[in-house]
Amino acid sequence: MDLVLERLTQEQLRVLEAGDWPEGWLDRVEPGALPPERVHVRALALLAQGCDACWATSRMMCRPSDGRYLGNISFKGAPCEGRVEIGYQVAPGQQGQGLATAAVRLMLEEAWAAGVQIVRAEVLPENLPSQRVLTKAGFRLVGHHADARQEWVGVWEAARPD
Repeated sequence: MDLVLERLTQEQLRVLEAGDWPEGWLDRVEPGALPPERVHVRALALLAQGCDACWATSRMMCRPSDGRYLGNISFKGAPCEGRVEIGYQVAPGQQGQGLATAAVRLMLEEAWAAGVQIVRAEVLPENLPSQRVLTKAGFRLVGHHADARQEWVGVWEAARPD
């Protein structure tokens, strides 16, 4: 899978949070590829608290052949006790092509290089495609709990290879 992850800048986050499009994006973004507004809000809050952009900001999944943004992926904050959480989404018209799996693997490489020991993801039980992505990327289901929105989710983890 030919995929590049492009990290959003703080300025792009502010533009997106304001409900606008960063310059040059209008014709590049597949419908459904942008992170939800709550992700921009979280990223800006983390940056304001001094969190490194690596752990705070989303990356757009970009197809190098045409520069199209097909989805997004991010860490959900700095590692704590050797663990970090990721979240991702792929534009509906681009799903089923291995984009999420490729993006998750790239994020794992970044986490391992930074010394992270465990990468975690939370997935709704009915989201079978996301569960397949995580399985292909080396995650395993380790439990369930109610998330911050009080939805029952599966907790998936990948451990740093020795």
